Amino acid sequence: MTETPGSKPQAGLPSRGGASARPFPLEPTPIHVADDVLTDLRRRLELTRFPVDAGNEDWHYGVNRDYLAELVDYWRTDYDWRAAEAAINAYEHYRVEVDGVPVHFMRRAGVGPNPTPLILTHGWPWTFWHWAKVVDPLRRPGRLRR
Repeated sequence: MTETPGSKPQAGLPSRGGASARPFPLEPTPIHVADDVLTDLRRRLELTRFPVDAGNEDWHYGVNRDYLAELVDYWRTDYDWRAAEAAINAYEHYRVEVDGVPVHFMRRAGVGPNPTPLILTHGWPWTFWHWAKVVDPLRRPGRLRR
């Protein structure tokens, strides 16, 4: 329990003695999108109706229709969500509540006799996945090229 003068202890956080009085309720949370959700997405993509986009070749009014049509076609025919899901799930994912707010985090243990713990955070509009390319090199700092 963590306490400061005049405050209530917070469950799950280390106490001044360094030990946790209660287990921190981490929930392993692998990423999985149900098949019916992906089927519904494909159906919706197939039913996409594109607007008339006269005069927007330069994107002045927003996303260009030709680009959007190409993107929708890619998602419908070529994008492999299951491959993306497998890449995401190569890492450990957890969920925990902090003051009633659900927090997701990805964990990758360091390598070596005394690895340094790192916390990488993100803000809007980014996600945890923006760190994917640096997580593995950072867990093996001795292998980083200079």
